[in-house]
Amino acid sequence: MIDDNPTDVLLMRRALAAAGVPHELHAAQDGEEGLRFLVSKDPGRPEQPDLILLDLNMPKKNGFQVLTELRAQPVIGDIPVIVFTSSTHREDVDRCYSLRANSYIAKPVEYEKLKSMILVVSEYWFGVTLLPG
Repeated sequence: MIDDNPTDVLLMRRALAAAGVPHELHAAQDGEEGLRFLVSKDPGRPEQPDLILLDLNMPKKNGFQVLTELRAQPVIGDIPVIVFTSSTHREDVDRCYSLRANSYIAKPVEYEKLKSMILVVSEYWFGVTLLPG
């Protein structure tokens, strides 16, 4: 998860656990940190993620910049990316899909809706979809 809001990361951790979704959530607090994590070749670092949750409005590098750089990387460029942000602006949605985002989800305001969304997303991405790699 690449998101500069610690509250959103905490809520995601809690909702994943409460929904009973098996996970190992790594969080980066801005776009630069997220890209460093993804391209790191440190042997102590965990394997590449199965899925990236990406916020748009962040310091240092925003989600559009991260998505552009991520898709240009040969090793990590095919990792599925769900843009998970508070923006519902049509321009943002269209731009993310043009940058090859796999999905765009507006962050739910209510915790129960977040848990429900997590169940749907996890079932689709890990139960239905065949992932690269």
